[in-house]
Amino acid sequence: MNSTAACLQDLYGIPTAPATQKSNALLVTAYVEQYAQTADLAAFLKLLRPDIPSTTTFKVISLDNGTDPQGPDDAGVEADLDIQYTVGIATGVPVEFLSVGGGDTDQDFASSLLDTTTFLDGVPNPPSAMTTSYGLNEEEFGSSLATKICNGYMALGARGISVLTASGDGGVRGNHDDLTVCNVTDFIPVFPASCPFVTQISGNLEWFRTGESGEMSGASPNFEWIPSFRRSSRYIQSDRA
Repeated sequence: MNSTAACLQDLYGIPTAPATQKSNALLVTAYVEQYAQTADLAAFLKLLRPDIPSTTTFKVISLDNGTDPQGPDDAGVEADLDIQYTVGIATGVPVEFLSVGGGDTDQDFASSLLDTTTFLDGVPNPPSAMTTSYGLNEEEFGSSLATKICNGYMALGARGISVLTASGDGGVRGNHDDLTVCNVTDFIPVFPASCPFVTQISGNLEWFRTGESGEMSGASPNFEWIPSFRRSSRYIQSDRA
């Protein structure tokens, strides 16, 4: 990722002035043994946000025995990127890092997503927004488990938590980079981005103009997300006919 914090702030009109509402915390989730390093964040801020203290840091929250070791070999590319750009762009916003323990298998990841929704649904002071940059092809979850997780995100939305998820890197190929895995009749959605109760964040046209990869996903979900109380709607019925 070659976009700088200043570039993104300019592109989206994000102010560089510090936020004044300190109760609006922003939660960054971390899974599959990914850890964010305070030393890397300090170096990032010195280089790309010299206008704010390089000592600016984040609060670590543990779930399922999650940790955040700070050894030089513990840095996680995904976790470091997430924390650095969150702290570096959301000036003055309190940032929390939710480290979710467990293994790094697909099943572990699915369980961690579900545990995250349960945990946040019960905390007394929930964050205003949470971000998740992790995902798998929707088919890896199965309809039943994906529905449970998705309903968990719905509950978080009811609490006033905005849930932001990455769209994925493979376009309509899901998380695949191999062009041969997808044809014109078999698009592959990524979950949890395909859940209708989250806001899916993707690339933008400016990245293509500047030579960035512009990686994103855009396949429609394969699972049935229409709530039961809407399935008898005339509009839905006519739309699906």
